[in-house]
Amino acid sequence: MAEKIVQTAGRTQLGEFAPMFAFVEKYSFEGITVIPFCTSGGSGIGRSGPNMEALAGTGTWLEGKRFSGNVSEADLQSWIDGLK
Repeated sequence: MAEKIVQTAGRTQLGEFAPMFAFVEKYSFEGITVIPFCTSGGSGIGRSGPNMEALAGTGTWLEGKRFSGNVSEADLQSWIDGLK
């Protein structure tokens, strides 16, 4: 069984945002494919995807991606289009 992460605000030591973890624990991802992504000026995505997948317990979770903080909308759209 995955270790339960409980935090309601701020960042964890791994740099992951706790509000997202609270959402993932409460929402059913049954029948949904999730591809986590983020923008950042420095830190990477780390283990956020696998950690959220473990908390969710449902859904199909694919590998995520971190974009630079100044990624363009066109670059994001191109990445999204490439996922289809």
